[in-house]
Order: sequence, then structure tokens, then C-alpha cells
Amino acid sequence: MQMPRFEVPEALVMEILSKLPVKSLTRFNCV
Repeated sequence: MQMPRFEVPEALVMEILSKLPVKSLTRFNCV
């Protein structure tokens, strides 16, 4: 059984990403 995908507002995503350290962000982009 697959987990149901929940949609996250872009504004919320951008807010979370802006609070993350740059190292975590670059590592996330590399995946």
C-alpha cells in the first residue's frame, strides 16, 4: 500500500527551505 500524497502549499515549502541551512539545501538538491 502506498502512502497517500498530500499536497503542500508552495509558500509553506519556500518558508521551510528558507529556514534550512544552505548545506542541507544543496544536499537536498543533489539527491
